[in-house]
Amino acid sequence: SPSIDNWAHIGGAVAGVGMAMTFGPKLYLIGLPGGGRIIADKPSVRLPPYLETIPSKVGKRLKRGRRRMQVQRYQSELSATPWRK
Repeated sequence: SPSIDNWAHIGGAVAGVGMAMTFGPKLYLIGLPGGGRIIADKPSVRLPPYLETIPSKVGKRLKRGRRRMQVQRYQSELSATPWRK
């Protein structure tokens, strides 16, 4: 029904705005002692450290799996003797 689709889009937009305000970047200009300035991100809510390390852990496992697949491509599990006599 068209009204359900509209309400779903409105709800998604409201939830997206809330998530962006809570977890999105909060960029600030910070002055350096030498006179320069840098942009720094200070989020309102920070994820726990164990959640922040998930992307690097997954990347390492994917690399390890790719290496195994490359090695196993050249190894055969067939016996050296023929099946029939």
